[in-house]
Amino acid sequence: MYLSDEPLRISPRLRDALVADLMEEADEEERDWLLSDKRRRDEHECTEDLARQLGFQRTYDPVVHDLLLFVLPELERLLNQWPLPEDNKECAFIVKHATSGLGVGSTYVAVLSGPPAWSKGRLPDEATIGALPNHLESVLRKGLTSALRSVLDRWTQWNVPRLHHRWDEEWHRRRATPATSPVVLTEAQRRQRREERNRFNQVAGWVPPGRTT
Repeated sequence: MYLSDEPLRISPRLRDALVADLMEEADEEERDWLLSDKRRRDEHECTEDLARQLGFQRTYDPVVHDLLLFVLPELERLLNQWPLPEDNKECAFIVKHATSGLGVGSTYVAVLSGPPAWSKGRLPDEATIGALPNHLESVLRKGLTSALRSVLDRWTQWNVPRLHHRWDEEWHRRRATPATSPVVLTEAQRRQRREERNRFNQVAGWVPPGRTT
């Protein structure tokens, strides 16, 4: 787990990776908040972003927060060494050290907080209660390694170092597009529409309120 007296530092590049899935549908106000320095300095926001991308069901759980506090600096290291590794060695290394020292209770909570598939597994045949800690640790490590691999693959597809530049281009293009002006009809066009509507109403048999046939 992340054990340091120094505050967690999240670079703009890692911040971009953590909020990329939210930026797709963000409006201007949401975009400003997602990319703000205040949000980037909030370690809880950052671990919740990572938990969401990893598929955790309980992204706010304190156990999940403490677990992912170790993972974030390692992801920072990998992003600074772009491109990201294509094999699972780094993922397995990060997960092994992130889960080292977790007690049985915290491991259990992490498994239950993760993707649904993690908690649907079964104990091996003839497994004893004493084997439960090792089994839970194995489930957490395998599941988290696989989820982390999927996150890195998405970050590669998104081309994280270029994300901010792409967002700026899209935003400037969106703001430069003139808003559609309302259509102003001439008196002749309004009269023609009224006549067409009246003809349609007559054919459809519609009678205005207050009138009788």
